[in-house]
Amino acid sequence: MSGTVVVVPGCVCLCDSSARMEKAVYLLRQNRCDRLIIVGTEPEVRTMRDFAHRANIPEEVILSSSESKTTFDNAFYAKSMFSNLPSEKVILVVSEFQATRTWRIFKGVFGEDTPIRLVKTRSVASQSMIRREYLLRVFVILWRIPRWLNPIAIKKMQDLFIEALERVGLDQLFFAYKQTIWGERVQCQLLS
Repeated sequence: MSGTVVVVPGCVCLCDSSARMEKAVYLLRQNRCDRLIIVGTEPEVRTMRDFAHRANIPEEVILSSSESKTTFDNAFYAKSMFSNLPSEKVILVVSEFQATRTWRIFKGVFGEDTPIRLVKTRSVASQSMIRREYLLRVFVILWRIPRWLNPIAIKKMQDLFIEALERVGLDQLFFAYKQTIWGERVQCQLLS
């Protein structure tokens, strides 16, 4: 499938990075993509590049950046490398528990003109990692609020989120947020 790049962002859980790389190697061997872009922190990228080398993926197929600290960084560095290729499409390989947030961030950075197909892998994430992911999803929602809204209203919404986090505690906020996460339209209902 000429013109397609597979992007694999790193994950703090290196077992999840291995599952992502297994899927990326499979896609490369099935000729569903031409290039592999790996982004993340230095240890994540090193682990994933080693995986690719053990799988006999040619060095000229692999592009990588180990400067990322966040998912936003991963998207920006991947976009930078993607922009220098003749590719038109992206296959984004991520763990299932991070799929929604990661896809939204990458879509926001790459833009609506770049088709991004999401491929999910199984995860071995702990409960604390999943809780962190739900809170990060709330942050992404607050980050993506249309800029034409009154900046005072945006600040007030962010302050309410922080206040609710402090007032009800992580577990209860996680439960309240989890109740609203299912479906494409996500609403964050904070407990009083």
